[in-house]
Amino acid sequence: MLVGLLALAVALPGTVAADAAGLAVEPLDLGAGPSTAQPSVAVDPGRGFIVTWQRRDGDRATLEFAEVAANGAVRRRGVIADSATTGADGAAARWFVNWADFPSLVVLDNGDWIAHWLQKTGESTYAYEVRVVRSTDRGRTWSTSIVPHTDGTETEHGFVSMVPAGDDRVRLVWLDGRETAGAGMDHSHHGHDHAGHAGRMTLRSAVLDRRGRLREEARLDASTCSCCQTDLLRVGDRTVVAYRDHGDEDLRNIHWLVHRRGRWSSEQAVHDDGWRIAGCPVNGPALAAGPAGILALWPTLQGDAMVIRAALGDDHGFGAPVALESGVATVGRVDATAWGDGFLAVWLGAGSTPGASALRVAELDARLGVRATHDVVELPPGRSTGVPRVAAARGEAVLAWVEAVDGQPGVRAARLTPSTD
Repeated sequence: MLVGLLALAVALPGTVAADAAGLAVEPLDLGAGPSTAQPSVAVDPGRGFIVTWQRRDGDRATLEFAEVAANGAVRRRGVIADSATTGADGAAARWFVNWADFPSLVVLDNGDWIAHWLQKTGESTYAYEVRVVRSTDRGRTWSTSIVPHTDGTETEHGFVSMVPAGDDRVRLVWLDGRETAGAGMDHSHHGHDHAGHAGRMTLRSAVLDRRGRLREEARLDASTCSCCQTDLLRVGDRTVVAYRDHGDEDLRNIHWLVHRRGRWSSEQAVHDDGWRIAGCPVNGPALAAGPAGILALWPTLQGDAMVIRAALGDDHGFGAPVALESGVATVGRVDATAWGDGFLAVWLGAGSTPGASALRVAELDARLGVRATHDVVELPPGRSTGVPRVAAARGEAVLAWVEAVDGQPGVRAARLTPSTD
């Protein structure tokens, strides 16, 4: 049940002081239906939003979209790709469909749509590649898919983030397992890293143009977490990437880099959390850019408590973080977007009943003070709820998540606007 319609201000243990504020939450009927999951939300400049999701029907999977107008009306739905036809010469292919590693879409500066999904390349569970397609007519037709990595190894390639890179170009970053080939990588359903120091997961980047040419291929980090989401943000002439690093003695800090004038900076930690864990936490960071600067949002562990941290910075560094929530029942799975003079931060927090999670939205001011928090819906524990996604433009936002109804998972969405109360 949506409770955000009441614009509740919830006091949370471990939060910074909150002022009264309001957020209206209006349910959106995307028409996704049952057996859908892995949503993502993109801004369509000047027009509204595009929500994508995956549908499962036995071994068959499809990547679908809904075009949402600024007023919340669904203009059009469509299919981006179907596993029944994405193999060689139009044959059926096996897709890698996973709660933590999901497709996305981005609208480029010239109006092209770019979408990606993940496709199996071998019998190993984590042998899969990234497939990228382009539409030059707003999703009515799609190009043949392109693989943005050229190593050809049957290893993991995923956790993709994409941003426009000028005109018809898109910049991608992803976790790339080519250096783990033969090293025995085992994530145990996206939960553990390869033991030892040889053959670690890497972070890589490339730019793809309308002719399908790959440019600026680069390895950005030689040792990252194997299964934490990445995020990518364009701010003026800079591009900022955030991800979870895998440092010495299994240190799991969030790191970031900046691309500017054709070069990537050296990696730095957003903050030294001191979290050391032998397995990948499957819990990555989020970035957002607003008038106050760049927001970094991420989960980390302190003792037995998961902490949702936020820090404000620029491409020179981030300030001291604040804790938005802390507790043993806090889950994480964060996302963020600019909102007025501040930000909206989204995560799965502790629910009101034992074992449950709350889909929580916090309104942050320009100094990361919490104006208010809003619990949109209570969700059951486990991976089936996936990772909530949010995007905002022109004073409104679209939030998407996964919620089971009658035992069937389905993508749900809501339109967020400032409350008039």
